[in-house]
Amino acid sequence: MQQICYKNILILGLITALLISINQCASTKKIANSQVIAYTDSTNHYKNELGTITASKKVLELEKKDLKELLYSKDITLNELRKEFSIVNTIVQTETSIVIDSVSVPFETKIACDFNHSGKQLDKWF
Repeated sequence: MQQICYKNILILGLITALLISINQCASTKKIANSQVIAYTDSTNHYKNELGTITASKKVLELEKKDLKELLYSKDITLNELRKEFSIVNTIVQTETSIVIDSVSVPFETKIACDFNHSGKQLDKWF
């Protein structure tokens, strides 16, 4: 009875290891195929909506969803901030009116000092 139980546990462990190995091989094959496609990719030229000719390479194209997943998986702080600020709690709208008054300050008292400019005046700007 115990031998059968040990055999079943061993078989279950081997099946689990086999499934994990198959999954890793599939992901490795997918990465290898994408690298081969990127290596052999040529530049595609097409005319866009504005009428200009645009060049595109498959290597440089990335879907918006893939870019978000990549950014959020790499940066933990960004992911936490995204979760925190994704829902708007309150909106405040303010209007500020700034009026700057000009104040005249007359200076009637003369300074008992004679200011003379000494030095050369250069007309060239360089």
